[in-house]
Amino acid sequence: MLSEQLGISLLALSPLVPWVSGFTPVEANQPVGKWFNRIMIVMLENTDFDVTARNQYFADLAKRGLLLTNFYGVTHPSKGNYIAQIYGSFEDLDDDSPRTFPGNNLVDLLEAKNISWKSYQEDYPGHCFAGNTDLYFEKHNPFIAMENVRNQTERCAKIVNASQLDKDIRVGTLPNLIYFTPNILNDAHDTDISFAANWLRKFIEPKISNVNFMQGMLVVITFDERGSFDSMNDPDNKVFTILLGSGIKQGLDSTRYDHYSLLRTVEDNWSLGTLLRNDTKAYPFKRLIPGK
Repeated sequence: MLSEQLGISLLALSPLVPWVSGFTPVEANQPVGKWFNRIMIVMLENTDFDVTARNQYFADLAKRGLLLTNFYGVTHPSKGNYIAQIYGSFEDLDDDSPRTFPGNNLVDLLEAKNISWKSYQEDYPGHCFAGNTDLYFEKHNPFIAMENVRNQTERCAKIVNASQLDKDIRVGTLPNLIYFTPNILNDAHDTDISFAANWLRKFIEPKISNVNFMQGMLVVITFDERGSFDSMNDPDNKVFTILLGSGIKQGLDSTRYDHYSLLRTVEDNWSLGTLLRNDTKAYPFKRLIPGK
């Protein structure tokens, strides 16, 4: 059974680690969501569910949160999955080309309700850079593919180098929506799940151990797509997805979800409405506790 494979006891799930020093409290008086006041999404890459489940760190992390055992990418290759998360569709995108999208997107919904956001990208050069470097890839940054983000200076300035995250934590200026993309090595794309797990441990543990950071926070750790596939229409595109935070019921959730479900959860949390694309028929995550 999956629960045995992961070593999960649903009656004895360990809580998140207590507070550690080194952070100042995040700013007060943030917009209040239905379930969470902040949501952080951490994107990893190209790994089958079972491969991730066998990694000891991911298995241990799952014990401290809610593991979605039936979460799917929506297409292949990578870029369409990222686009789906904030656009509600990948349209007919069947490659990782630097295509842009002209329609309304999650940023429009967020800003209409005064919900702040930032896209934190490892090794991003800044200044609305729309190309690739050795470690940063445009295809893993969906916000730069939105025309009304790329072409508006104020919005584009909210796509920042990932080093800004710890600065925002220290001074208490975290946005409501935190979208974090590691570089091409740390996300397992050009490495493997062990490499990504070692990176994730160093990156996420100080944050989820900080009660100030985690107050009213949902952390979503997910993958864009599985690593083995034959075509973009892959019915077995299942990926490992963990929810962490005090506002979730720990354990396992076998409900079928996908990247549109993640988008719909963000939308419903802040009563944003939908983009009238595939998000309209998606269901938000279950096992969420209102007001936590």
